[in-house]
Amino acid sequence: MSCGKAEVQQEEAGEWYTELGLEEMGKQMKKDTQLLTRKVSEDSWDEAVGLCNKIGKYFAKLDLNKFDIPKDFFELKQEFEKSTERLLLACQDKDDEMAKIRLEVFKKSCHHCHVIFRKDLDASNRELDFDVAVDKLYKDK
Repeated sequence: MSCGKAEVQQEEAGEWYTELGLEEMGKQMKKDTQLLTRKVSEDSWDEAVGLCNKIGKYFAKLDLNKFDIPKDFFELKQEFEKSTERLLLACQDKDDEMAKIRLEVFKKSCHHCHVIFRKDLDASNRELDFDVAVDKLYKDK
């Protein structure tokens, strides 16, 4: 049995990212990225461009000034935005080879954020990635 102390701390951390909207955004972004990967591999350029535009606007929907967010997060956000812009251009140009390269760089930008904001990498359970990352992000806040 637990005294519940750890559970309370976890709930407090959960309130931060839930209130900010990162959890839901992360889930939707994952779905959109999977669909984007398929559209790029199928050379469905109009749909790929639409998904790039949609994914590129996710962070704009969040009130990032509302909380005390570490500087590293914003640097990683810039990396994400640059990779999204470059992927969008490759899709607009219908450049299959470059789009696939840019897609991998885009995915790595997501991965970099996850790795930096969490210490526990559980490759067998990707569902934990976001929760662990956010717990690390808001720990001690």
